[in-house]
Amino acid sequence: MEQVNAEEYWRLGGKLNRDSFEKARGVLSEQANKEKCRVSDNSLAQAENMERFSQVPITPEQKYLYAVLREMSGKTEEGPTPPGTMPLRTLDDQLLLAEVFLLMGDMANRNSFMDAYPDIFKKEKVVEPRRI
Repeated sequence: MEQVNAEEYWRLGGKLNRDSFEKARGVLSEQANKEKCRVSDNSLAQAENMERFSQVPITPEQKYLYAVLREMSGKTEEGPTPPGTMPLRTLDDQLLLAEVFLLMGDMANRNSFMDAYPDIFKKEKVVEPRRI
């Protein structure tokens, strides 16, 4: 899977702000260099629960990125924010996993995952990335 750059990420509707996007890219770089930190079994289990419910395959790399970002975020309840302006802490589990799919350029699974949670995603229009 091809990672998307920042501008493409936001063009496709990415919700993370620049700081959170850079943190996610840092995790992806570390992961590519086989430098994984320990993540919570609870976060991995939550990714697996969403995989079972949505019936969308989630790669080990996607589960790991989800778990790292979830642990970095902590949880708070805040209102909706325009694309490209959300810190990690504002994303619930399903929104965060959809961002992981987007960050990793996995649009087909992102769309299928979003379809499995229609009340959360309210049929957001998802565009395909441009090939450069």
